[in-house]
Amino acid sequence: MLLATGPSLDSLRLSWTILNDRHADAVRALHARYVVSGKDSQRTYGLVAGPLETVADAKAVCKAITERGMPCEISQFRGNAF
Repeated sequence: MLLATGPSLDSLRLSWTILNDRHADAVRALHARYVVSGKDSQRTYGLVAGPLETVADAKAVCKAITERGMPCEISQFRGNAF
């Protein structure tokens, strides 16, 4: 799941901390990773969490998170560990 995007790894770490504080029940069993897109000054970082066994599981977690006002998109669990 893609849970946040930001201009730096530090911004993603902050987002992950906030998610764990506010939505521990939903993300407690997940591992955070990051993906990078763009080049140089256009570079952005994405916070990806998982793994989940099925797409249905990911949809359920995303629904719980978005109902609490946080963004969430279904995506592959990939990227680099923090």
